[in-house]
Amino acid sequence: MNIMKIIKFCILFLFIALYSVFCNAQIFVNLNATGANNGSYWENAFTVLQYALDASNGNEQIWIAAGTYYPGKYGDQKTTAFLVNKGVEVYDGFQGSEINLSERNITEHPTNLSGDLNRSELFFFEKQHIPIFENDSSRILIRVS
Repeated sequence: MNIMKIIKFCILFLFIALYSVFCNAQIFVNLNATGANNGSYWENAFTVLQYALDASNGNEQIWIAAGTYYPGKYGDQKTTAFLVNKGVEVYDGFQGSEINLSERNITEHPTNLSGDLNRSELFFFEKQHIPIFENDSSRILIRVS
């Protein structure tokens, strides 16, 4: 009888371990969120994309609600790139209430990565929408200016 308990415990432990390795957790980003700003769910979504990217450790999905996002952290007008940890999957096209990845719609809920660091909307002076992906040993750099 003790052997059966040990076997059941080992199977349960193995299942939990495999689930945590192969199932990505989500980190949520929404410019309009008003909750705890910790990325745990849509109500508590990060309002700055880079905060979510920094909170990731390489085994998450970042779900981004529609809106325009700027590189760097709030108030930082010198950072011209989004830094993404390797292994992180980034998805856009969310309205901000979805529970399944298949519910996103990139046409109805567009997400923009903007290079308009001063947020002036003067396209010909400072705004570029040309993301460039670079790679080093631990992070991917998405440069927008």
